[in-house]
Amino acid sequence: DTRLAEKRLLEMLKAIDHRAHIEILSLHGRMTSDEQRDIFEPCHPQCLRKVIFATNVAETSLTIPGVRYVVDCGLANVKKYDAKRQISLLKRCAISKSEAKQRAGRAGRVQQGVCYRLYSKKVYAEMEDVAQPEISWMSIDYTVLCLLSVGVCDLCGFDLIQRPGNDCIARSHAMLVSIETIAVDEETGCLELTARGREIIRLPVQPMLAHMLLESLELDLLPEMAAVCACIHIGSLFMRHLDDEGRCQMDQVLMSFYDE
Repeated sequence: DTRLAEKRLLEMLKAIDHRAHIEILSLHGRMTSDEQRDIFEPCHPQCLRKVIFATNVAETSLTIPGVRYVVDCGLANVKKYDAKRQISLLKRCAISKSEAKQRAGRAGRVQQGVCYRLYSKKVYAEMEDVAQPEISWMSIDYTVLCLLSVGVCDLCGFDLIQRPGNDCIARSHAMLVSIETIAVDEETGCLELTARGREIIRLPVQPMLAHMLLESLELDLLPEMAAVCACIHIGSLFMRHLDDEGRCQMDQVLMSFYDE
């Protein structure tokens, strides 16, 4: 989204024949520290303004000097767990009041500033006070295995700081039973890790992916499954360029993977 915003602003400035030089930059979580360096540098001498299109990574973790104006759209792309498909997806959601306050605080960190909110007071009043904790909407499969590995058998009764719903725990329990990582001890009646569960918890991926890797080892398909799990784990392998030539080259590469 930040790259698309960059492109659209450039097109708008060209359309109105804007004569002032404006430095346009992006800031998002997938950038390296080297790529972020330009964000913190003073505005180029030939430029009158610096415009930074940022994701919610700029809310709390970074302080950018010289920012006087913040434009808050009131939305954020948040990773949510789809229990039906058992995958995490990025969804565009409304932010909370606390997040709106954090965004406003980015303006005027070292001098006076202004925040323009692109939503009404009514929309703001309907926002949640704080963002939902990650444990309430992410997969807790690995967390369940970790708790069992340290002797916590009563998952529903364990006193977590932020507790997921019983339905979330039940879904995780059913999935972990289906891949034979947990079972009920016949003597104590408590949940415990199986031998497969102890193997899976040592792998730094989600239990379902770890199960796939162990199964592929028995079928002599480990290299192929490792590649599949890596692709699932890191997300998109492709980054679109802003210019038409770059998009054309990327589309040609993608076409080479298609079956005839």
